[in-house]
Amino acid sequence: MTLHVPTIFIALLMAIVLFGAALAHAGDVRTGHGALQRWAWGTWCAAGGFVLLGSRLMLPETLSVIGGNTLIALSLLLTGHALHRFLREADVPRWQVALVPLQTVMLLAILDLPLARRTALLSLFYALQLAPSVWLIARHVARSERSMRMVGATLGLTVLALLLRTAHATLDPSAYADFFQASLGNGLTYLAAFLFPLGAGFGFLLANLERSSRRLEQLATHDALTGCANRTLFDAMLQATLDQSRRDGTPASLLVLDLDHFKDVNDRHGHLAGDAVLRACAQALKARLRASDLLARLGGEEFAVVLARSTRADALRVAEDLRAAVAGLDLAAIAAFADATPWHVTASLGAATLPGGTAVAPDEFYGQADRALYEAKRLGRNRVVHATAAILGRSMPAASATEISSTGASDRAIARTPVP
Repeated sequence: MTLHVPTIFIALLMAIVLFGAALAHAGDVRTGHGALQRWAWGTWCAAGGFVLLGSRLMLPETLSVIGGNTLIALSLLLTGHALHRFLREADVPRWQVALVPLQTVMLLAILDLPLARRTALLSLFYALQLAPSVWLIARHVARSERSMRMVGATLGLTVLALLLRTAHATLDPSAYADFFQASLGNGLTYLAAFLFPLGAGFGFLLANLERSSRRLEQLATHDALTGCANRTLFDAMLQATLDQSRRDGTPASLLVLDLDHFKDVNDRHGHLAGDAVLRACAQALKARLRASDLLARLGGEEFAVVLARSTRADALRVAEDLRAAVAGLDLAAIAAFADATPWHVTASLGAATLPGGTAVAPDEFYGQADRALYEAKRLGRNRVVHATAAILGRSMPAASATEISSTGASDRAIARTPVP
């Protein structure tokens, strides 16, 4: 049984060209950025290498062999670069870049050797060039998209096929007397060595689509500037928390936070500094919350925190902790483009707590916390007010508000029941 190598060669070339054409219509390639474009460049280099290798009947053998194999080595380098960009957001190591000119030097040195020996050496070189990419995927596949498993498996099979081609060309050189020689060993290893990378390309395209889908989902539910939940996700999680409180008989609390005099930040330092302040405050708030607590940016400088299974005392402790975290930020160090003078912002917070087993509409619950926030603003800002005082229409003396805002700052709601 034999495999007709010229037919395999033409079929693989057509498949590579069609895949390259498909990549040309991918958005990441058209915009000229990202890992997918590197893979597309690698695909076209592979196609060019195939054309040069197949032109040895019309071109001088030196040009065909050196040019074709150099383009294939460059294709594997671009594949590695694409994987590094996708998995590590970094460039490929310089030593891998140096492998391409090293291969050219090696080709010049072995050009007069019999074809079987050249085939064995080049197949071994390609296997060694591709092995670091397989190792890279193996290290990061658990934290990456599921399609990367297909990429790692097919590239691993490519390395195996190249090693088998090396062994077969060494043990049975008569099967490699001519580049297009029809034989089972030559045809089968040639087919496997170049067909599996095509499968890896399709897997890599799927991985990019997975990541794009995940990013779109993230944008639909999270604020692009701060990474906090947006109003859509906040409304859904607040409703779910209130439903859980009613079913389980556990309390739930809500905090609404507003940065004081934030317009002055934009007016004095510019909107870029204002954006940096919002990001810094969001990070400081996230660092003080449980993983089960939801921090949302409702718009502008207003944030909200949904606290499941949290009592009034819990809410006040957490609110005070958040207030202190914002007040303690040295924003001059964070917003480096502002003046170097230390400057700070403060936050006012309104809190509301729902006893367990109680039914209330989300808008009503939010309204309680929001009215408490306005009470904190009225009393002088940089403080915490709970809705029990604000919604009953009783004015809270400034001394009482200050007392509430300083209660329990050192022992924040550690005792709150963890949410499964």
